[in-house]
Amino acid sequence: MFSEEILLFNTRWKCLNAEKRDDVDYTTYAGRMNRECEIFKLDKLTSDTFKCLIFAQRLTAKKDAEVMMKILANLKVNQDITIQKLSEECDMVLKVRHDTEESQRRDCLQMKSVRMSRKTDKMCHKKHDIYQEVNLCVVCGGRHLRKECPFKNAKCLRCGNTGHIKSHCTTKMTKN
Repeated sequence: MFSEEILLFNTRWKCLNAEKRDDVDYTTYAGRMNRECEIFKLDKLTSDTFKCLIFAQRLTAKKDAEVMMKILANLKVNQDITIQKLSEECDMVLKVRHDTEESQRRDCLQMKSVRMSRKTDKMCHKKHDIYQEVNLCVVCGGRHLRKECPFKNAKCLRCGNTGHIKSHCTTKMTKN
């Protein structure tokens, strides 16, 4: 039962994010959308679940990637969640991120107050910058390593390549 819910969630997510590629004609695209919408099981979808899916689907900015990952993980497990609870979870993620960054800044300031040499001070800034760079996933923008990313084998909906999601696609599409 649990795996069926995850499969249904993934199907719904795929349907909501489906895009027509340039090399696909409208008839083929309509058939694909019809098929995907049929297995969407709209009759079994609550309005709260639909609102939450749309809420998560619209988080396309790089800075929202971590929040979107948390929401998707929560939606996969809890189909009865409300948009209000998701909003509260988003706020919690932002507060944790802010607290972590503040703690890192305080650590650097404490090191400065001990009057360490300039070299050590520069190392503190470098370490802080490296920490942030290493923990921003190039696949989805989340704060984890690429090898730990749940989207590392995902197929991009923009360019069709495997290894990243649409919000982090660097391929420049040509218009016909």
